[in-house]
Amino acid sequence: MSLYVGCNGSSEVKQKINIPTLESSIVIDTHIQSILDKAFLKGAILIYHSNKDTYFTNDISWTKQKRLPASTYKITHTIIGLESNNLSDTTIFKWDGQKRSFPFWEQDQTLAEAYKQSCLPCYQQLADKIGVDTMKYFLDKLSYPGMNVVSDNLRNFWIAGNSGISQKEQIDFLIRFFNKELPIKSETQSVVEKIMLEENNLSFKIWAKTGWTIDQEGNNNGWYVGLLTRKDQDYYFATNIEPMVDFDMSEFPEIRKEVTLQAFKARLVID
Repeated sequence: MSLYVGCNGSSEVKQKINIPTLESSIVIDTHIQSILDKAFLKGAILIYHSNKDTYFTNDISWTKQKRLPASTYKITHTIIGLESNNLSDTTIFKWDGQKRSFPFWEQDQTLAEAYKQSCLPCYQQLADKIGVDTMKYFLDKLSYPGMNVVSDNLRNFWIAGNSGISQKEQIDFLIRFFNKELPIKSETQSVVEKIMLEENNLSFKIWAKTGWTIDQEGNNNGWYVGLLTRKDQDYYFATNIEPMVDFDMSEFPEIRKEVTLQAFKARLVID
């Protein structure tokens, strides 16, 4: 990533990033389809190698469909919380003592913990503080597409209802974020990059977020989006998958990242 921080404290780029279209340079990768088939999954993995301006995927049509962002929205939600002064890197989300969906949500949490553990109640508290008008204002300012925000759905518009974002749009937003094209403070950029970092080894780094929704019919949809860097090469990715009949749902929390890394291994990006 060629990043630059301006002297005025805002995030800038030396040259505006021209976000490519899928049709400009795309390769259909049968290895990715094989990975999903073997895992009893349907869906698509979309990888954008920005250094070569090339996309790789197994299913173009799937990558263009809009779906609820689920917890991948926590990237943008965190940015809005910080920019609206309703959140800071020292924020503690207090547990109200009520029973929650998961035991690890039943405790006070730092911002980093709430992000990494996808604490829905924590981010619902944040949504209440931000409010409808401010949320919509920043969604427009950040050009984050497809969110339907009204007073009745402020606490769940990213996990239920009519909001929707495509895999291509997820990558477009990540490109602008990591190249510092978003109109946000440098402090916000640093905080969000820090909590997004989930893999940092001698071979590569990954900044990412997972997401998972279950609709009223019980259909599961999973996300894994982010950026992988290795040897000065940048690979943006957006994985969206759904389980097939023979899939073991106990594996769903981990499989989103696993198949994405398998795709990178198949492309010889990582070992």
